[in-house]
Amino acid sequence: MKRSMVVTASLLAMVAGGAMARVPGATPQPEIRREGAGDRRAALAKMELQPFKFEMLSGLTDYTNGAALTPESIKGKVLLIATWQAWQPASQTLLSRLQALSAKHGKDGLVVLGVHDARKWDMATTMAGEKGAKFLMARDADGSLRKGLMVDADPDLYLVDRAGNLRFADFETDVLERAVELAVGETAESAAAVPKQLADAERAAREAAGRTTAIDGAAGARGKVKPVFAPPSAEQYELALWPKKNEDQQISASASDVQGQKWPGDFTKGEWLSDKPDYLGKVVIVDFWATWCAPCMRSKPLLEDMQHKLKDDLVIIGVSGYGSDEKNKLQVQQFMRHHPDSPLTHIFDTNGDISKAVQVRGLPTCFIISTDGTVRWQGNPLDPSFRKVAEAIIAQDPGVKARRAAEAKAAGTARGGMAQPN
Repeated sequence: MKRSMVVTASLLAMVAGGAMARVPGATPQPEIRREGAGDRRAALAKMELQPFKFEMLSGLTDYTNGAALTPESIKGKVLLIATWQAWQPASQTLLSRLQALSAKHGKDGLVVLGVHDARKWDMATTMAGEKGAKFLMARDADGSLRKGLMVDADPDLYLVDRAGNLRFADFETDVLERAVELAVGETAESAAAVPKQLADAERAAREAAGRTTAIDGAAGARGKVKPVFAPPSAEQYELALWPKKNEDQQISASASDVQGQKWPGDFTKGEWLSDKPDYLGKVVIVDFWATWCAPCMRSKPLLEDMQHKLKDDLVIIGVSGYGSDEKNKLQVQQFMRHHPDSPLTHIFDTNGDISKAVQVRGLPTCFIISTDGTVRWQGNPLDPSFRKVAEAIIAQDPGVKARRAAEAKAAGTARGGMAQPN
């Protein structure tokens, strides 16, 4: 695809999905997910699509792997700013990804700038060497850049496009490569046109929304009828063509193999950190994860996408904690605050009882449970077959089919009018 066409395609996709108005807290190009919430997120949203204030870099010192940046040196280029701390595991993991992006897209005009905390600069240079990070580094000696960009917790990511606009402010590390590829795929001219194109797309979306308000409002007022249905028989579950169990040898290393058995966990022994989901007639995925687990973080976009697209038939429950202290729970709650739009539900395994029931030893580990409470598959959500297996289980599940049929009948009754009382 030509560079000039990348933005247009992205904008068309936004309009088709319903673009968001440019109001405080709204997010242009929402496929690049942002961190944060509340007043801070609203303030960062106002900074996006505005000229990047180059003076924020004036307080940086101790440049390594290159000379200090100037407005001329980055004109027409893409600037990726990553704040980090050498003693933090998440920052250490990020260095390798930043180096890979620098090596891949440096020829395309990408400039990666790692901005380290004012403290422990010697440790920073040592860590960068160990990770093979050869991109431009600097020290935020007076903290002015962190203050200007409203950095709240390293690592934080910011991207300036070829037009010199702050395109994405504090976005998720999970979409780092996607954000960079989008920006380097543009010309300076197409990047400069983005603010107007977004405004035009949003205006078109609002006009389209106005034309369907009456129809949508009537449907929304009725809401989705919650039906009552008889549970399928045990024989129906036995006759279902379930996918094959996971034979990967890593299964036993990560947890007890309970495939084909009733789910032994008890959610009443944990603490719900989000609203308790309604999983009657739905397949359940139990995802054991931790905030410090890099593979767990890589699996989150997939799980969120599945929950979004399969929400009528699927509930994904994240289990974390494993008997850890209060600090661990606060870290999970902070993660949830930074991901306010995530559709996943969360439970904290306060005493480790849920984890112990299946002897979880490796993360991430997922269990896919059919509507009769039987574990049909377990393994790593990063397994290439994971999504297809989950979709196959949903397609075969008698309880899902029974719930769908009851919902369709209830919806038909609602369309035909309310039944008259006797």
